Amino acid sequence: MSVPIQFTPRALDQIRKLRTSMNLNDETYLRIGVKGGKGCMVIEKLLGFDQKTENDEVFQVEDIKFVIRKGESLYVAGMEVDYLEEGNSRGFLFK
Repeated sequence: MSVPIQFTPRALDQIRKLRTSMNLNDETYLRIGVKGGKGCMVIEKLLGFDQKTENDEVFQVEDIKFVIRKGESLYVAGMEVDYLEEGNSRGFLFK
């Protein structure tokens, strides 16, 4: 199965730093999710750490394993995750 999402090197580095600072074990995955999308609402993309469930698809980019709930892959297909740190602003960007 092909990976539906790409990560920039900055995003991968930040994810690694977060995993280390939070002392996360190998059972904890990066979760990519979506929220909203009913009617005219915009679909919000979510990023966090979580346990894998039976409703998840597992993907891997380099050493980062991540999960997406089955059926949500089509909402994030082709997306790139980047990390921006500029002045007082920092955070993950979904392109």
